[in-house]
Amino acid sequence: MESGYAGCASQTDRGHRLMRLLALLLIGGSAALGLAGTQVSERAALGYVVGLCQANATVTDSPMPCLSVDRRMQRQDGYAVVREPIHKKRTVLTSLAAIPGIEDPMLLDARAPNFFADAWNERARFLGGSRSGEPAGFVLAINPQYARSQDRFHIHLACLEPRSLQRLADDLPRISSERFTAMGQTMQGRRLWAMRVDGTDLAVKNPLQLLAEHMPGARESMGRHLLMVIPEAWPDGRRGFVLLTNQPNDGSPILSVEPFLDKSCLAHAA
Repeated sequence: MESGYAGCASQTDRGHRLMRLLALLLIGGSAALGLAGTQVSERAALGYVVGLCQANATVTDSPMPCLSVDRRMQRQDGYAVVREPIHKKRTVLTSLAAIPGIEDPMLLDARAPNFFADAWNERARFLGGSRSGEPAGFVLAINPQYARSQDRFHIHLACLEPRSLQRLADDLPRISSERFTAMGQTMQGRRLWAMRVDGTDLAVKNPLQLLAEHMPGARESMGRHLLMVIPEAWPDGRRGFVLLTNQPNDGSPILSVEPFLDKSCLAHAA
């Protein structure tokens, strides 16, 4: 029979191996996993890591190599939070269920999980334990179907890069709370559309469903939209969020969230 010490050491070693595997994934992608002796489809690598986190949480009660694993009564509602373990620049919230991305019709069902609310509620994990001290331009962002590298639903936790943040601040007073409207200025050379949502949380206001309801044509073309959600304060003191998206029917190439993000803004977080 294995001694208690040996069992503990075995769990520690397993955790270290999982951390090394996650580092390989986020630094070198699936090619690095192949070198490690693990055959993983390039676009399925994130799902593979999530599977490791679930298995480890079941066996050891540790979410490693993820930061957290939230397993719920309904599996489709569960999620994991994954962060690059070395430089801590890339952090995502990803579904436990095999949901490919923003285009999945299930996400628009009235009973669908609100992963943006989950990501907002998880922010304290990256911000030193405080939910009131987000960095300037803190953003939750998801890519369109054909502008992402992984076919597992995931939301980036990052910040807007400085020029985009300034453009948003300039347009803030003109943003409607009733529908998406085109911004007055371009961001990264592209015209984005914005909508204001009042309130301090996203529990009853699912951003994906708001996009489908208030952006013309979005419900039929969700996979062609990016979505960014930024907490803001208005001059009258009210707090809320700005939702930013693209207009995919303007003849421009598919747009990614990457040019708008500064992912290193959370690198200092605990």
